[in-house]
Amino acid sequence: MHMSGVPWDGPIGAVRIGYCDNALLVNPSDTELRNSSLNLLYVGNAENTVMIETDGKEVPDETYCEALRLAQKSIKPLIDAQQMLYKEHCKSFTQFGLQMPSYTKFEKEMKEVEAIQNSIRSSTLVNSIQSTFQSIYTNYELTKASRGKMAEEARKNGITSINEYLTTISESNPLIKTLLEDEKMAWVVNELVYDIEKETFRNLLFFGDQRCDGRKFDQIRPLSCHVDVLPSSHGSSLFRRGNTQ
Repeated sequence: MHMSGVPWDGPIGAVRIGYCDNALLVNPSDTELRNSSLNLLYVGNAENTVMIETDGKEVPDETYCEALRLAQKSIKPLIDAQQMLYKEHCKSFTQFGLQMPSYTKFEKEMKEVEAIQNSIRSSTLVNSIQSTFQSIYTNYELTKASRGKMAEEARKNGITSINEYLTTISESNPLIKTLLEDEKMAWVVNELVYDIEKETFRNLLFFGDQRCDGRKFDQIRPLSCHVDVLPSSHGSSLFRRGNTQ
């Protein structure tokens, strides 16, 4: 790709780092890798990291940081070799003209959408939707499943209420009437209800002292663990944390 002249942010290099007998290894052999407590695959360009994949046993933080520094240093000869080939053999290449898309229409639509959202937020309708979500997320007797079901129903009712409100005011607002005929408007309303729910939930956490299931912030879910739950199996167990098992 570097030799083709295609515009990109390359070149890049890749290297594998292992750790065996208290020493870091660059591109270890299969045998060394089997005995290694670190298997780090590192990809980067001349200055920055592009991708990291790691598995292995626990190693000290400083060892891992040193492995990253060694990896970045080790890919430099690979990048230099690509640059040398490029300078020696790529004397000319096709010029690609890149045309940036125009965002004028998009910006106009976003301003229209923002105006509609502000109109909805200034109505008493939003307070009603917020109150519904607040009553759900402060009802600590609900189970996770029932709370989720009630929240989903509240979202549907909120979307319906907003659509009815928009239909009512569209008679005196040609812009809203036009947008209601566009399928994009459904997405706008859905996102608005989602934002109202998120803001309500977040405010309850920031300004309250309980989670939606009634737990304090320093309380964990109930934990339980049972062994030999399957008598015919050679070893079995069941671990449960709250509703997750």
